[in-house]
Amino acid sequence: MNFRLLVIASCLLFFKVGDCQIGAESTPVSWNMSQSASLDPLWQTLPLLDVEALIDEDSQNEDKSVPYRFASAIGVHFDPQTSGQWINLPGGDRLWMLGIRCQNALSLSVTFGMFDLPEGAKMYIYDGGHKDYVGPLTVRNNTGNKVFATIPIRGSEVVVEYYEPFEYR
Repeated sequence: MNFRLLVIASCLLFFKVGDCQIGAESTPVSWNMSQSASLDPLWQTLPLLDVEALIDEDSQNEDKSVPYRFASAIGVHFDPQTSGQWINLPGGDRLWMLGIRCQNALSLSVTFGMFDLPEGAKMYIYDGGHKDYVGPLTVRNNTGNKVFATIPIRGSEVVVEYYEPFEYR
């Protein structure tokens, strides 16, 4: 009986976690617009990672209790007031788009330090080729500490797209 309860609780937890970042209900707003070819985000280019130096640093580490490195964080500060571009849509809706490139990255993940989506807003993070995406992120994804990190997106480019409907502005 306890085992069955544990399996059910595990399944519910799995489905709740799976619901947090990838939603099947929609694709990014710009992908469904007739003028989407002209909606190219402003791009920010991150510095090249010195992968050889990172590998060398890891090989010098004699403490085998330290886990292997699988990623390297690059601190940046991008926000809708100073980065990317706002696009006014018919009917008063708006899009904010920011492209981020890191030339030799295999995948990119985005960590938000002040993640607080309002009611009605949607956010997507996707690759430059429109093959892989996370979202829609909504008010349901807000956290108490306002920190939110996405799963990695394959490739060396990601676009952060924020959609704000007029009725919620």
